[in-house]
Amino acid sequence: MGFLGGGSILRTGTIVQGLTTAAGLWLVAAIGLAAGSGMYPECVYATVLGLLALTALRFLEDKKVIRRRVVLAFGNDADPFALVAEALSGLGAKVLDLDYHKDVGGDRTSVTLDVLVPNSLGVR
Repeated sequence: MGFLGGGSILRTGTIVQGLTTAAGLWLVAAIGLAAGSGMYPECVYATVLGLLALTALRFLEDKKVIRRRVVLAFGNDADPFALVAEALSGLGAKVLDLDYHKDVGGDRTSVTLDVLVPNSLGVR
């Protein structure tokens, strides 16, 4: 169970995803072990408690933002950081992670951003 739960946890930048899935896998394994041992009232109690917790805690999640990966390409004569920072701050977006590549032989600079975009912008 530990390997399945650990495999469902993913980390990207400062965002960690899959913790609820890993905890759910452990809960289901525990309910299965209890059922196999003949502890049926405890199985029902754990199932109801788990469903209530997952349903109630869903409302505490931050669903006001959408996470997107944005890739931008610039010429070497442009200052990509100033342009991107100005545009994102104007939209109310927050940068989680940034990757910067400058083509030494050519005239191209690319910036890859992991961005939290406010849901009010209608980005899908």
